[in-house]
Amino acid sequence: MFEFIFNGTGNSSSLPSIKCLTDANSTCQNCLGTLKPEGKKNIRRNTSAILRKSKGVAKAPSSSVQQDVVERSDTTEERDVVVVIDVGKTFISAALEWVRIFIPIAYELRIDAVLLTHAHADATNGLDDLRTWTQNGAIQEYIDIYCSEATFREIQKAFPYLTSRVFATGGGDVPEFRWHMITTGESFAIGEDDEFWITPVAVDHGKQFPVTTQPPPMPLNNLPQQSVAQHDLLSRVGTPSGFHDVPLSGSATPNTLAQPRESIPLKCFAFIVNNALLYMSDVSNIPDEEWKLILNPPPKASGGGVIEKQATNSSPMARYAAAIVDVLRPLPYISHFGIDQAVQAVRRISAHRNYMTGITHPLSHDQWVSIGEHLESGSESDKPELKEVLDLISEGPPVWFRPAFDGLRLMIPEAGEPITGLVDGYGQ
Repeated sequence: MFEFIFNGTGNSSSLPSIKCLTDANSTCQNCLGTLKPEGKKNIRRNTSAILRKSKGVAKAPSSSVQQDVVERSDTTEERDVVVVIDVGKTFISAALEWVRIFIPIAYELRIDAVLLTHAHADATNGLDDLRTWTQNGAIQEYIDIYCSEATFREIQKAFPYLTSRVFATGGGDVPEFRWHMITTGESFAIGEDDEFWITPVAVDHGKQFPVTTQPPPMPLNNLPQQSVAQHDLLSRVGTPSGFHDVPLSGSATPNTLAQPRESIPLKCFAFIVNNALLYMSDVSNIPDEEWKLILNPPPKASGGGVIEKQATNSSPMARYAAAIVDVLRPLPYISHFGIDQAVQAVRRISAHRNYMTGITHPLSHDQWVSIGEHLESGSESDKPELKEVLDLISEGPPVWFRPAFDGLRLMIPEAGEPITGLVDGYGQ
């Protein structure tokens, strides 16, 4: 059994939104709900997670990290194996809140690996905060980072000092990383005894625009129309030769870039952990080839190490103990699942328990819980705001689906163990 902790369950902006809190006419039940103690579950940081394989004695959580800490054996000298998935803009604030799960034994703060799903700010902008772990060997000499080559290249462009110390400036206080390039379908092991084996799965997360031979688009300033014309920005962004038309009025937003018409899917990793858990935090589409991998992941190699990509088939496998799936909002979005897409996916995955993550406003945590309860029972709702959401969902068999919340802990049975051993904050 291993532990899974939701370090963040919100969208890229996190919740609450300052706009909702400062707007006197706001009706956002999620953000306004954070002003009350009972609304804490509506506070959502960037999606992130912690995997932990405890070498001590762990008890089942009662609800969350806030209310329950892990009990350890007083005699064991072995430390826990800890893996972090994504370190976004809110990573350090979340880590500080949940750090009590690693206390009192200081060396248990060690991070064995960081897995990055993609290069967006809400997944990588907290990398610099990891300097606290490695500066002067405070906790460890270095941290292993696992990501795609594309993600590494983006980080290399945005934060070159994170990929090589030769680019450091100032005092030179930078984190020490060892970078590992990973590929979809090629599993790898983490921990001295291969406590975790991870299979990356490349799903689509919206679109990206390929580099062309044309000059790079110029930022558009929020200038009056006559000022834009005077500076001839239109000719500089090259609208007639392949870029979208851009507004030439005060409605243009600062730093808005004209985008090429041609696009390709932006790839983002989901992760299969120990063939018992599927984590898919940022997804708008699952390609057919990746479905084959999800439904029939490669087995753990004898002795651990890297498992080469294998031929797979689409026949359903034994269910995962848990699946964590992106649900930004009721309606689909260009880079995220809506509720109907997510429900169709979890029905096909057929996990024992399914959890929503990457949630935005205005629906509150309690409203999402009610939606999940109706999905489980197959019943209808007499509340208009819930009925509107349920009406978006395609017909199909009942499914257990609940919103996660920051600090929620799951105890995940290993593959081959009874799935009913899964315990979470919902008391299931």
